[in-house]
Amino acid sequence: MADARQQLARVLNAAARHAGFPYAVLGVGIMVRLIWALLVPVVPVSDSLSYDLFADRLSRGLGYTWLDGSASAFWPVGTSAIYALLYRLFGTGHGVIVGFNILLFVPILLLSMRLTTRWFGAHAAAIAGVMLAFWPMQVEFTTILASELIFTTLVLIIVSLWDAESLSPLRRGILLGIVLAVASYVRPTALLLTCVLMLSAAARGQGARRLPAAVISVVVAGLLIAPWAVRNSREFHRPVLLSTNGGVTLWMGNHANSGGGYAEVPAEFAGLDEATRDERMGGIARAYIRAHPAQFVWNSLRRLQDTFGRETIGIAWNEPGLVRAFGPRVLVWLKLVSQAYWLAVLALGLAGFVLLVASLGVWRAVSHPGAITWLYFAGVHAVIVSQDRYHFPVTPYIAGFAGLALWAMVQRSRHADPAFDRSARPSGMRGSTGSALG
Repeated sequence: MADARQQLARVLNAAARHAGFPYAVLGVGIMVRLIWALLVPVVPVSDSLSYDLFADRLSRGLGYTWLDGSASAFWPVGTSAIYALLYRLFGTGHGVIVGFNILLFVPILLLSMRLTTRWFGAHAAAIAGVMLAFWPMQVEFTTILASELIFTTLVLIIVSLWDAESLSPLRRGILLGIVLAVASYVRPTALLLTCVLMLSAAARGQGARRLPAAVISVVVAGLLIAPWAVRNSREFHRPVLLSTNGGVTLWMGNHANSGGGYAEVPAEFAGLDEATRDERMGGIARAYIRAHPAQFVWNSLRRLQDTFGRETIGIAWNEPGLVRAFGPRVLVWLKLVSQAYWLAVLALGLAGFVLLVASLGVWRAVSHPGAITWLYFAGVHAVIVSQDRYHFPVTPYIAGFAGLALWAMVQRSRHADPAFDRSARPSGMRGSTGSALG
């Protein structure tokens, strides 16, 4: 066991010190995704069908509309708008989306490793990078038309811009505002990210320094979102900021017969326009929460477990393509692999967070940028609606914490040889400024 730790330590030391290691991992990760894409055909299901439909209509100048020409804002427009641009440039085949999804692995990997290096050291980053390269769900979404990869990339850019020390408040604020607006067009849950990161900065005594950039980012994002809000208000004759699904999804997770996850919209609401339906179903959900506060708390815990307790959505949404290529038996085995990988990384991620608490204390650990981003998205879906895909945006931060934990385990070997680099102990963990906090 000690020999294995020493050997792993040598490998990690070499990886951490080699400037080209992230690009080697990147190459391997791209190759894995290319192989998956060649083997698994794209067969859109669920939300993918809608993204594809709206992207096609946008690319043909028909607006964000249903087949009958009626306006929609149920799914936020961002994902379909990005796909529409790709369709205009390269044609409407699904291959262009697969290629785009593979390209998104580049910023996901490099930004994840950069943040992890800054926070926890190069050894943890090397581990996190390898985890992301082979992460089953990350690979499986290569052949899925969905918002997950896009949104994960945008959130990483937001956290990276917030964490960067070299930017002036004006530049940071403008760049943050632009990316925040784009991310909000993809998923409105991004809207509060600047506020969440501002809480992190305030907890670390950086609130005054970060406040100007935060204010600028909110103003810029508001200006960029305003045209869509005006369009929605004109189409639906009532204020609609980004989408008409907030009330519906809140209802899905909060009504008498809710299981916490996706639920079909009842027939009684089917004939309503999107905005009216959203308003009424949201009202029912809020009334239910007020009338059953204890049940709401219990259901929130259930939704939290449902969101983080499994990771098989990538197989479910690829099921028609996988069955076509390999037959139905492959589904069980792939789900087992995905689930086992997820539970192992999640356990390591939680262990890494415990190490952070031990090093920094509870408050400073909770307010760490990686931790608070993880907690924010966990909290959002504990309140609204649950599904395993909703933990996708925080997988880079979980990988970072997992890398921290695994490197700490390796370091515990007392019989390591002189090549064993002990420069990145858990006690030297870094905060959002890059300064040692231990």
